[in-house]
Amino acid sequence: MAEEINQFRLEQKEKQSNYLKQKRDKNLLKTTNYSEIDSKHFSRLIELTIGKESFSEIRNEIEIRLAAGQLTNTDLSGILFKTKDRQLQQLIFDSIDEKTLVNLLDNGAKILKEINHLKYEEIIYTPKKLIFISRLIVTFNNQDLTPSDIVKGKNKKDAKTQAYKVWLSAYINQELVPPSELSELENDLTVLEPEVVELQHKLPLSTLNNLCQQRTGGKPSFEYQQQDGIFICTVTVKLKENTISKVGKATKKRTAQNIAADKILSELDTLIDQNP
Repeated sequence: MAEEINQFRLEQKEKQSNYLKQKRDKNLLKTTNYSEIDSKHFSRLIELTIGKESFSEIRNEIEIRLAAGQLTNTDLSGILFKTKDRQLQQLIFDSIDEKTLVNLLDNGAKILKEINHLKYEEIIYTPKKLIFISRLIVTFNNQDLTPSDIVKGKNKKDAKTQAYKVWLSAYINQELVPPSELSELENDLTVLEPEVVELQHKLPLSTLNNLCQQRTGGKPSFEYQQQDGIFICTVTVKLKENTISKVGKATKKRTAQNIAADKILSELDTLIDQNP
C-alpha cells in the first residue's frame, strides 16, 4: 500500500512539474520584449520556435546575441540543423571560430536526433611529407553525407578542423553528396611527389647563372609554389632566340632550383648538338 502511495505522489509531482513547465513556456511565447529575456530562457524560446513561423519574430534578437557571443553551442547547433534559414546559418558559420565549428558538430551528434553519426577519415596521412588529406562523413537524418571536396590540412589537427569546416559549409549550401559518389574522385586522387633525379651537371644553378651572364648579361627568372610540402620551382632563361622554362620539384627549395636548372642545361646541350 505504501509503495502505491509513493508511486501516486511521484506521478502527481511529475504532472505538476509538467503543468508549470507548460505554463512557463506559454508565458515565454507571449513575450515581445526579447532583449529582457535572460540567456537560459532565450535558449528555451529558440527551442520552442524553431521550425515555426514565430521563429522569424526572434530572428533579429538572435543576430544581436550572436554578434555579442551570447548564444550557447546548443542554440547554434539547433539553428544550424533544425532551420532552413540559409542566411542565418551562413551568418553563424562566418561569425564563430573554427574550434567552435568543430564543437558544434561534435556536440550536435550528442544532442540532436538529426545527426546520427560522425565518421572522420584520414585518406592520406604522411607527416614526413607534410601531407594530410581527410574528409568527414556525417549520417544526417539516416543518410550518409559528405562534401565533394577532399580536404588538405597543414598538419593532422588542421586537416580535421578543415574537414569539419568544409562539411558545414557544404551543408549550408546544400552541396553534400553520398560517399558512393566520390569513389571515382578518390581513385583519381594524386599527391604531389618530389622528383628523384640524378643531376647531369655539376652545380647546375651556378652553371646556368654564369652561362646567362656570359651570353646576355642577365640572370634566370624564378617562380615558386608550395604544395603538399613540396617546393615547385619554375626556372626560365632567355638566350637569343630561345626561351626555355623547366620545372623542378623537391622537398627543399634549393634542390628544386637545381633540378629545374639541370633540365635547362640538358636542353641547351641538345640544342648545341643539333646546331653545332
